[in-house]
Order: sequence, then C-alpha cells, then structure tokens
Amino acid sequence: MMQQPLRVATTEVDDRPAIASGLLSSDIPNCLNFEVETRDIFDRRGKKIPNRLEVVRKDDERHLSVVSNTYQLRQFKDFYTEVLDAIWGCNLLDKSDVSANHYIDNDGGRYLGSFTFNRNRGIRLFDDNENERNVFRINMRSSHDMWSAEVFNFDALYLWCKNGSARREWGIRIMNRHNNKVRKTLEINHIAEAIQAFNEDQEQMKKFCKIQVELPAVKHLFKKTLVKEPDEKYWNRWKEQWNEYHLGLLMEIYKQYYDHYGPILFAVYQTATHWATHIDKTRGKVYNVQDRRMAKVNSMMNSNYWNELM
Repeated sequence: MMQQPLRVATTEVDDRPAIASGLLSSDIPNCLNFEVETRDIFDRRGKKIPNRLEVVRKDDERHLSVVSNTYQLRQFKDFYTEVLDAIWGCNLLDKSDVSANHYIDNDGGRYLGSFTFNRNRGIRLFDDNENERNVFRINMRSSHDMWSAEVFNFDALYLWCKNGSARREWGIRIMNRHNNKVRKTLEINHIAEAIQAFNEDQEQMKKFCKIQVELPAVKHLFKKTLVKEPDEKYWNRWKEQWNEYHLGLLMEIYKQYYDHYGPILFAVYQTATHWATHIDKTRGKVYNVQDRRMAKVNSMMNSNYWNELM
C-alpha cells in the first residue's frame, strides 16, 4: 500500500544541522601527501627516447604513466590547496559544517575529491522532513595516468537519499589539460556564480514537486532516454531496443520514490539521479559508471520526452 505522500513545503525552517560534520580544515589530507616526478625514458641500448617522459611516484618508485614532453606536472596537494584557498576566500560559503571526501586510486594515478557545505542549503522541498533539500558541493579531480584533466565543478547533494545532481547547465566547469601552458584557476567569483545558480535551481526542483505523472509515461521516458540502446547495436534497426535489466532496475527504484513522494515528477527525477549515484554492480570503476549515467540523466532532462511531462 502506498504511504501518504509528503507535503510540499510552504514555509522555510532552518534551525538544526543538516548532517553531522565539522569545521573546514586547512590541513592537507594524508592520502595526498606524496609527490610524483617526470623522468627521461631510455631504450634497451641506453638511448634517450625523444619527446617522452615517465611519471613516477617518488616515495615507492611506482610507474604511473608515459606522457609527452609538453606535460605540465602539478602535485595533487597543490591542486587541492588551490581549491582550498578559493573556498576560504569566498564569504558566501559557510565553513562551519563541511564534509570533505578525498580519494586516491590506481596507485596514486588518480585523485577525486569533494567538499560538501552542509549549511549552504537549498529550500526545503517538503514540510515533513528537514533533510528534504539539497546542499552545495564542490568537486575536483585530476590524474597522473592520463585518465582526467584537472577539473573543478559544482553540483548539489540531496540530503535525504544522498543522490547527486544532474542539473549540469548550472554546474560551472573549469578544466585544465595537463599540457596547457596557461592554467585556469578556481576563483572566488566562480564559486559565487555557482552558488547563485544553485539557489535559483532549487525553485525548479519545487516545480517538479507539483507536477503529477502517470506510470506509463514514466516507463516511456526511461525507455526513450536512460536505457535506450544504440540503433546500430541491432540488426533490425526498425525495432526500438532498450536494456531490460536497467529498465527493471529503474522501475524498482521508482517504486521506492513513488511510495515516498507520490506520483510526481520529482519522484522521477530522484529515481534517475539515484540510478546514476548509487552503483550496486559494475565491472569497472564506480566513478566512471557514475559519470556515464549522470550524463544520460542530464541528456534525459534536456530531451523532448522530459519536456512533455513538464
């Protein structure tokens, strides 16, 4: 039996911490306290190979990658410090309650990090639960193994279910390729612009809470967007195909949000971002799967099929 749907919030109450965390620290995380260097590469005869360098960890001599001689080396901890300096300089960010997450993968070849500002909150979407809201997040990633450029971006984290955000039209993105001679830096104004866009986007979330949707329309949306297979994958191009496993998974997830919210568009949005955020089974890296799925969710929300439900 379906539970009583939550009530869309009509008043704003902000009288307690969203999630337990702590004061932003200026210390560099332990996982970033290592350095890499580039070294010349030689062939079997001892002759230097031109225009190629090896990237190596200095502490344990691990090989990370082979790069061109235009590669601009920057330590992860220096990248981290640049982000931290911009955060401390932005008065719009409440630094009293921040969750920080930093992750090193591939023997030191890849770095993914985020700062979640639990006091920089969007409006509460439903009266019944204080955590039915988004909080502002800064993400960064870089690599020494050619997996990723240096990237800063911004998104939102929904507190109740810990889903990420698919609204990339406001997720201002700054990227530096490793061979760029002129480096773009994260500036205070970038953060300010992202916070403004984040606040404006919460009003759009409120609209999703007021739009009723029918179950067949939800299933049709997923078939046409998130789980649609490329036409060239099939011999019979006249017959549309979709991934039945992921369609079934999406409908299972949708039932959970339908029971929680009722038949509204916001439940559909939460289903899609849940599918993209929480990865149960994968043969690859979780963060790569999350990137691919979130790109599909973003494409879904820019599609005519989504607009038909609006």
